[in-house]
Amino acid sequence: MKVMKLLTFKFLREPTRVHIPLLSPLNSALLAFLGILIFTAFSYAAQVTLKWHANKEPDLAGYKVYQGTSSRNYDTWMDIGNWTDVTITDLEDNGTYYFSVTAYDTYGNESGYSSEVCTNCSPGDGCDGGCELEPVCGDGKVDSVEECDEGANNSDAPDAFCRNDCTLAGCGDGIVDSGEQCDDGNLIDNDTCSNDCLLNVQCPNVVTNGDFSEGKQPWNFYTNGSGNYSVVEGEARVAITTQGTNVQLSQRGLTLEGNTLYRLRFRARHSTGRDLMVALIKHTSPYTNYGLNQTIDLTETMQTHSVEFMTRLGAKTDGRLLFSMGSYDQDGTTYYIDDVAIEKVLDCW
Repeated sequence: MKVMKLLTFKFLREPTRVHIPLLSPLNSALLAFLGILIFTAFSYAAQVTLKWHANKEPDLAGYKVYQGTSSRNYDTWMDIGNWTDVTITDLEDNGTYYFSVTAYDTYGNESGYSSEVCTNCSPGDGCDGGCELEPVCGDGKVDSVEECDEGANNSDAPDAFCRNDCTLAGCGDGIVDSGEQCDDGNLIDNDTCSNDCLLNVQCPNVVTNGDFSEGKQPWNFYTNGSGNYSVVEGEARVAITTQGTNVQLSQRGLTLEGNTLYRLRFRARHSTGRDLMVALIKHTSPYTNYGLNQTIDLTETMQTHSVEFMTRLGAKTDGRLLFSMGSYDQDGTTYYIDDVAIEKVLDCW
């Protein structure tokens, strides 16, 4: 968890209102929830009112506001319960005060201190004497509490470099990036997603040569347009020369149990981000669908895709898995496919 960053505000004798956004959550090894505070300071003479947005965690019990006359040295605090504002009075006009907030849950666990705001109550004097603006995630500057900061390019999208909370993207951030089969935050290693972001699959793969390490077989390519299928560096490539209405890379003779939950998993991309359809059908006429028929939104970046489906009726020994491009292909473009697997979801872990 990241340390919350509070910004300084001016404290004047004349009424003033200052809005200060805070972009990072509370930091605590004890507290199980995150909080994002936004301070608003209202100042009149020697008092200050602090306001912040409420935490959304269900076990939140309240907040404590800490106060002192030197940075990170608090001699008084008050428990304000589950309120999101407090007015602090009886301040000296010429004194400098420092404030920080913690949150606590219903079990009594308390978060670490937020970062600090301070105020000098001298008329017309701003918050000086070391009370400078603290770094903010998203300003494009990598500060000591940040792993990265690309400003407006911070993103929680797959394969971004820097996340919106200024942490480096990677396994364990809850977002499936290229090279990861899954990412559930990695709280439990022996669940369906390991701490290495790999699926803990122990069921056999119904698909043969799904990683194309043995070349092109037993995969089959067909198009009523023109193009070619090749395997380059263990990756299937379907190059579209002339667009067709029936274009597919398929594998036949798949054996599946009836009325069983399976998961299709594969990695794919397209040179211009065109979609494709995945389906599981009877290999011969009347080409009955066996429970899988879904369009996949591809991008220009290799990504892992996962689809769960229930097989219909009885056991199948004549299934055909097909990647169909006919509705989406485009002249002069290429589909890239790798690491194809169909595995049972239940009773295999």
